[in-house]
Amino acid sequence: MAQTQKTGKKTEWNRTSIMLALAGCVVVGLLLFFGIRLLAQQSQNNTTPPTAQTGQSGVVRQQPGQQSRGTPPAGKGQGYPPAFLTTVRQHIAQGLHLTVDQITSQMVTGKQITDVALAQGISSDQLHTIELNAYQAAFQQAVQNGTYTQDQANTYLANYRQRSPEQLNESVTLLFGGTSGTPQAGG
Repeated sequence: MAQTQKTGKKTEWNRTSIMLALAGCVVVGLLLFFGIRLLAQQSQNNTTPPTAQTGQSGVVRQQPGQQSRGTPPAGKGQGYPPAFLTTVRQHIAQGLHLTVDQITSQMVTGKQITDVALAQGISSDQLHTIELNAYQAAFQQAVQNGTYTQDQANTYLANYRQRSPEQLNESVTLLFGGTSGTPQAGG
């Protein structure tokens, strides 16, 4: 009888040991899992300004009420959400009485936005107004979508209004896939 009690206690102790070992493995596994996630999150936070939040498109979006410094990027629209760029392109195309694809196909042949506008009977002043109105519409949409605050949109739009028509034309040409500048004689 004493032998059976010793064997029963030994079996019970083995089960307890196994259960404790399994529980320990689970705890260690969970600690590793959450520790790695925490480290990954911290490393991502170290690359993103603490007052900003990265959206699905990879664009850093300012928190509501946060003051914006600087200006949006010029050129091919780097840094802007795709919906913003689409709005700008659509409004410019509409102003030129063309489709986005028609303008894009002319840009890849080496034309500038001023060439396209001229062929459509649009003056330089009219083109400048079309471009500014397109950016204004895009910023209004971005504010409604929560991409930018109204203050940010106002600041960015003021920057566009301060650009010379030539600078704005170059940005729009690049936005439609064209190349920078006009061909230089002898170059």
